[in-house]
Amino acid sequence: MTQDPISITHTAKLYFINLLEKNNQNALILRVNSKGCSGNSYQLDTIANIDPLDIKIELEPAKFLAIESKSLIKLWGTQIDVESNNWATNLIFNNPNSQQTCGCGKSFAVESTCEKF
Repeated sequence: MTQDPISITHTAKLYFINLLEKNNQNALILRVNSKGCSGNSYQLDTIANIDPLDIKIELEPAKFLAIESKSLIKLWGTQIDVESNNWATNLIFNNPNSQQTCGCGKSFAVESTCEKF
């Protein structure tokens, strides 16, 4: 048995399954885009097909979260959780690779991979 490169709390898993059912889809993809005031931002979208190069995490039978292969180095070890209050539900990314975040918490910076080697 291999360990997934990210972990998903039970609450986040239920959130993802509900999102998939609401959109009549079977898969989500998590990407890191180069944007935001700290340089990177998380992007979650529904998708019809998972690229064979992407990492596939089963949420429940026939429901998946894919991790974009080129984003994996920035996401490795991340725990995804959900925080809810009376006004909103937000995904929380506890990313050990994040060196800093912006004030709004929507973007993050990571150490250059060249500096690690």
